[in-house]
Amino acid sequence: MLPRDLPKLRDQVLRNLDDRTSPINSLAGPDNQPALDILALHLSQAEFYWVKADMVALAVAAGEQLLETDWDITVRPSAAGLIYFQDGIGMRDSGLGPLPIDAAVWGSIAGRCHVWLMVDRRRLTKVAQVLPDAAARAMPGVGEALERTPPLVPVTALWRPLDEPTLRGDTDPLMFTLNAAWLLMQQPTLFDRAQERPERSQRQAYVRAGRPVPEVSVMDLRRAYAPQDRDPDAGGDGRTYRNRWVVSGHWRNQAYGPEHSQRRRQWIPSYVKGPDGAPLLVTEKVNVWRR
Repeated sequence: MLPRDLPKLRDQVLRNLDDRTSPINSLAGPDNQPALDILALHLSQAEFYWVKADMVALAVAAGEQLLETDWDITVRPSAAGLIYFQDGIGMRDSGLGPLPIDAAVWGSIAGRCHVWLMVDRRRLTKVAQVLPDAAARAMPGVGEALERTPPLVPVTALWRPLDEPTLRGDTDPLMFTLNAAWLLMQQPTLFDRAQERPERSQRQAYVRAGRPVPEVSVMDLRRAYAPQDRDPDAGGDGRTYRNRWVVSGHWRNQAYGPEHSQRRRQWIPSYVKGPDGAPLLVTEKVNVWRR
């Protein structure tokens, strides 16, 4: 799958959600229908993001260092979105077996952030081969219904109050990866952003339907992403050092806004601290990200 295919995949999921006789709706049952309706609403409003493998790796690593998540709209790159992670962000235990998570959909409703984790059906085929028949029949998108479901299959929904952070251990670890990706996407010095549009035939279909032609933001780490060679806080505390050492990447509460009265989490890449020319103490590995 390519980034330009993401709007088409979204439309296929919406068609299945709108069809009450589709496998997704019939297998989910009436109790889950309100949640699926909200998923359809947020998908219809979503902006599109495709995160390449290197930036996915950084989001996973940075997410492991977050102590709490933030669901406020100011943290998200858009009010509603569909994000696809190249090669996925890990496995989630569905109760019927581990499922690979490839994408997420988010949006706000009734003072809460609503997030759906999604699995790519092409990888779901392999999962179906190892699940018991009973479990396969019970899971949307697996077993007999597999070939009739859309390429992106919803796995589970999570709801979080917009004004309440979630502490580590209280939510799915994969949500910290999503939260880290949102935060990293606010730091243009870390990544390159390119815009891709659907292929010509699909663009024409949007025009004929009177719909705006969507664009997909493709996010990737900069080629030059590497540890900084200078301490961004050098000279601030008056201390002197006899050696240099590596400070690993970490989150920092960065001041911003009027008179620096507000705070937001910002990822600080690895850098070397200490005076120029001093011996380097090799105690940690310095990771240089390449595409």
